[in-house]
Amino acid sequence: MSDVSSSNDSFTDSSGQQESAAAQNSCKSIPSRRIEAEFPSISGAGSEFVDMVVKELEARNRSPQEMFHAQLALEEAITNAIEHGNKFDESKFVRVAADIDDSRAFFRIQDEGPGFPYWDLPDPTQPDNLDKPCGRGVFLIRNLMTKIHYNETGNCLFMELSFPKETAE
Repeated sequence: MSDVSSSNDSFTDSSGQQESAAAQNSCKSIPSRRIEAEFPSISGAGSEFVDMVVKELEARNRSPQEMFHAQLALEEAITNAIEHGNKFDESKFVRVAADIDDSRAFFRIQDEGPGFPYWDLPDPTQPDNLDKPCGRGVFLIRNLMTKIHYNETGNCLFMELSFPKETAE
């Protein structure tokens, strides 16, 4: 069973006073939201987290393409953490977090594995690598997200999906 939580950042006006929920709802932009989860290394365990992220993006009127990019990149990253990082060891956990606002979605996926040499993955599009199964998930993630970065160990992935600035109506 996964442990999923979420929160909205506090909203304060220019005098430092916290606004009421009604005042917050009258604003055009939605306050940023943090969604966190921790789950054992079982296939499919992160689906509730991914669903919550997609619903948050939908609430912010993000495009179907942006929601698809976030969903697929998260599914790939979580699958890699469970399968390659924690080796399906149910005693090891995957910890995920999403910080979403109107300009971007920032994700962190961390496993308890030893990490890997992320800088040394073969390019799966090269002819010699077309039949090799390794590196395809990371390749997808790199192409779906605006930015990605691994910690030094290689067991924590940071991903960012930037949204285009809205034009004035």
